[in-house]
Amino acid sequence: RRGACVLVEVEGESATSLEAAAARAVAVVRDEIAAGTTGRGDPFAPERRIRAVADPRDAAAAAAAWSLGADATEEPVAHVAVGIAAPSGSPRPGAPDANAPAVAAFQKRLVEALERESTKPSVDLKTKMERGQGEVWALVASACPVLEPEGDAGLTALALTMSSIGARRDDGSIEPWVAPDGAGLIVHGSASARGDLVQRLADAVARAFAADAPREGALVDARAILLARSTDTGDRAREPLALGLAPGQPTRLAPWGLFDGVARGGGEAARLRWASLARGPVRIAVLATESADQGATIARAVERYLPRESREAARQCPAAAPWVPPVGAQRTAPLPVGHAPRAFVTVPVDASGGGQAAATMTALALGGDGGLLERALESTGARASAYLLGAPAASVLVVEVAGPDAALDPAIAQVRALLSRVGRGALSAPELERATARFTQSTMEAQLSPRKRLVDLWRGLPAPDAPPAPALAAWLAAHLRDDRVSVTTARVTPP
Repeated sequence: RRGACVLVEVEGESATSLEAAAARAVAVVRDEIAAGTTGRGDPFAPERRIRAVADPRDAAAAAAAWSLGADATEEPVAHVAVGIAAPSGSPRPGAPDANAPAVAAFQKRLVEALERESTKPSVDLKTKMERGQGEVWALVASACPVLEPEGDAGLTALALTMSSIGARRDDGSIEPWVAPDGAGLIVHGSASARGDLVQRLADAVARAFAADAPREGALVDARAILLARSTDTGDRAREPLALGLAPGQPTRLAPWGLFDGVARGGGEAARLRWASLARGPVRIAVLATESADQGATIARAVERYLPRESREAARQCPAAAPWVPPVGAQRTAPLPVGHAPRAFVTVPVDASGGGQAAATMTALALGGDGGLLERALESTGARASAYLLGAPAASVLVVEVAGPDAALDPAIAQVRALLSRVGRGALSAPELERATARFTQSTMEAQLSPRKRLVDLWRGLPAPDAPPAPALAAWLAAHLRDDRVSVTTARVTPP
């Protein structure tokens, strides 16, 4: 048989458990061998290297060696043999019979350690086949909630944006993804790209997520991107709401952070936050175009770079107390200069048992052209929109009211009265029909977005169904009570 041998010598300091240290070193080397023998790579690379050799004798020798394996049709197979140079005093095979039990016990512990390293769970992979799609999509993310205090709110977004800026892009794109229930990187690339697309995408996103720390030079660009996003999406104007409903951890409702937190965030703090993402539970979702092997390829690439020491125990998220949104609270908050006064009328949402779909249906019934809010506020001079924040971990139904300062208080009273009426069953058949149509349309539009399908796959969420009228009525009666409504009023504070 044709083949070759590679000797890898690994040296290290003395360890408390020789067999555990040896097993870890063997696992690292074995993973690297597997990564190096996966796929064919560039078929023209050997020819280019041979042509670059100046001496014709060396070129001929290289060509002859290459020709021995050039026509191989089987995938390469790597066999790993392990030898350990034990420190003095350790039991050794071949020693007198008195040492035989100790040698056997040591070898048994070594085999068990090697098996544990081979079978340790590392990442949670979810793959969905979508044949005929133009691109392969993958989301590699920490499955821990984004819980940052006010002063650091935005470090996760800053770290991932810096990482995406510095990532290698081979026939694909890498972008940050930050949500209340996780944070990571999305990668996608055209299925028609040249060569082994999936392997290149996998290596790029794996290195960006777990191997190549964000560069200091990317900090300025990342900060500029996030500050512009905060203004463009209206997140900055909603900061008083996040600070009021989730004091101490505003990223529960504003996962991309606060304007001031991003502006103050430093490169070293962002790199430390980036490093912590790979030490917790990591979940991968892949929209594959050809086979489930595409998902496995991305998972292997990510596992290759995850911190080996974090596999010693089950990956866990930091302990955090459950968040209970306030009910019946009234508060005022300062608003950044340049924003119109606004108020946030909020109701906490129980997302279990179809509650998320019912809350979404309620927001759609309230908002939009011709919605309940537009008609209720027609005489006040204010305008309002309805949406959910914090989904899917813990949701809040928000009615955001904006307009002249003098119009806010009358508009708040109208919104509270409207919510109370809807909770008591005032939603008419035409209004329910309109909300159902909007729910169906929004669900269809969401499913047309591969990014949305990818995130739903990562979360394990099926496409939602509109709740039946009796279930919606029961949910409205339980949630839209005036004693559960909180109001946050935000106005610009005079200098």
